[in-house]
Amino acid sequence: MQITADKIAANRAYYGDVERGTRNLTMRSLHRVAEGLGVQVQELFKESEASRSQASTRRSKAQRK
Repeated sequence: MQITADKIAANRAYYGDVERGTRNLTMRSLHRVAEGLGVQVQELFKESEASRSQASTRRSKAQRK
């Protein structure tokens, strides 16, 4: 986490809050995060294949109950 926090020029606590979803990012901070990770901003919003698979499994289990 510290390496990523350093890449986006944020302190570790701030970055931890962002990861947990307890802090909202400004557009400026969002651009810094993307730049620090070496991706475009839109990549931060793409759902991963693993996330889609997990969500699908949860929906299937809920429907069977």
